[in-house]
Amino acid sequence: MEQAKQQSTLVSAIGWIMLVAGLLGVVGLGLNMVFLGLYEQGDGGVSLTPDEVSEMPPLFFRILERVWLILGLAWASCLVMGLAGLGVVRRREWGRLLSILLLAISVLVGFVGAYASLGADAATMDGTMIPRPVSIVLNTGLALLTAVLHGWLIWKLNTPAVRAEFKKVP
Repeated sequence: MEQAKQQSTLVSAIGWIMLVAGLLGVVGLGLNMVFLGLYEQGDGGVSLTPDEVSEMPPLFFRILERVWLILGLAWASCLVMGLAGLGVVRRREWGRLLSILLLAISVLVGFVGAYASLGADAATMDGTMIPRPVSIVLNTGLALLTAVLHGWLIWKLNTPAVRAEFKKVP
């Protein structure tokens, strides 16, 4: 009789967190897209005065122009994260590899965001609540913290003991 493999609690936690967060994102963003679609078909009931429009930061309008693209990409990424979590929970090799890829991408996105805050011009930062130096320090610090945490998780998912838990079959 084959002895059952010991399963890492940390790996199970990673899988469940990714699965639940991904599913919550899919449902939440899906509802946002439904409500936005209904809102756009109706009157909307919102009208801004020229004074209100002039007080809004330019970044607000850039986001508003691309809201469907942003919501769609966020929804798709939550779906992929949920699938990766399911793969990790079921101890599938594709789930482990997809989780590692998502963790690495999040590190990259964190550093891209921190770099973007360094090069943000006054028009982009206009109307934000956080002073630029504070924003730079926070963004850089969060990028570094994310890199350390996700780097450790990637390392943990690549240890021989954890790799042995995963099946290469679909």
